[in-house]
Amino acid sequence: MSLDNIQWLMILVSLILIGFIVHLIRKQRLYERYAFIWLFVSLGMLFFSVFRLEINRIADWFGVYYPPSLILAFVVVALVLIGLHFSLVLTRVKREQSRLVQELALLAEKVEKMKKVSIDEPDSEKG
Repeated sequence: MSLDNIQWLMILVSLILIGFIVHLIRKQRLYERYAFIWLFVSLGMLFFSVFRLEINRIADWFGVYYPPSLILAFVVVALVLIGLHFSLVLTRVKREQSRLVQELALLAEKVEKMKKVSIDEPDSEKG
């Protein structure tokens, strides 16, 4: 099995992507749960770069005539699922942000009331 130039390039790109993801995790710039998605994608790229003929077998199994179109279909489905996941995360974060803003406003109001009460009360020590 000899590898041609595009396979070597894709292997290199996959390994660089894996290294970059690990770097982001170590620097705490990427959460592990999101890193799992990207590691899965990069390992898939690496697998299909090394074992290029496996996509033909998978395409035959799915009944797809042109194997690259199966890759495109997988990419489209994966992007839709990733987009849905990030939409769910964004919705949850926005709700939490709204709750925290409301809580902060209530606490600020309590602080203002406490300041007014402490200013209005005469000191008992000055007698």
